[in-house]
Amino acid sequence: MIEKQVEFLFETAQKHVFEFPKEARGRFLLYGSLIRKTTSSFNLVSKNEIERLGRRHFLDSLSPLLFGIIKPPAKLLDIGSGAGLPGIPLAIAEPGLEISMLESVSKKARFIDRAIKEIGLRNAEILAIRLEKLPQNPIFEYCTARAVSSIEKLLPSIYPHLKTRGKAIFFKGQNPEREIEKARIISEEIGFQNPTVFKLPDDLSPCNRTLVVYEKT
Repeated sequence: MIEKQVEFLFETAQKHVFEFPKEARGRFLLYGSLIRKTTSSFNLVSKNEIERLGRRHFLDSLSPLLFGIIKPPAKLLDIGSGAGLPGIPLAIAEPGLEISMLESVSKKARFIDRAIKEIGLRNAEILAIRLEKLPQNPIFEYCTARAVSSIEKLLPSIYPHLKTRGKAIFFKGQNPEREIEKARIISEEIGFQNPTVFKLPDDLSPCNRTLVVYEKT
């Protein structure tokens, strides 16, 4: 089943004129197998989601890259990575990205560390701490947050870690307008431009996903 999910991933990426590195297929297969074997012990994804890893998780994770929002080479900070999503798929798909994944839940951080080592990723690392504990150093061009917290809560903590013109990318549902409005005052106060909302095409999103992107001024 993992093989079919990875095949679907590659076929969709090809439609969007994206070419994976030669090692990517084997790495996605290994990553999917690791999630399947350990998800019950590490509480990574639900059992129902295992059968939809390719589209529901891998493809969704890669959407900012396939849609041209993330452009390598760049350093990327992924907040609340959980099972390594979107960080590990991005690292597999694009060697030009240097990815730091934040995960404060120790068992999930251990899984990410194991996955990085077994897959053989040299462009990814796990930081087993909370975002608030990360030294404030504006070295990242991008920051991603997928199913973590609200935009309003995360933006102030993200700001110190982004370079000028760096982008904070939030994975949101079909109608993010209310959340954007709640974050409007704080985003303006700390120095982010009004966000751009990207509504993803159906083949990149099984759940009417939008990507809400803020640029640091």
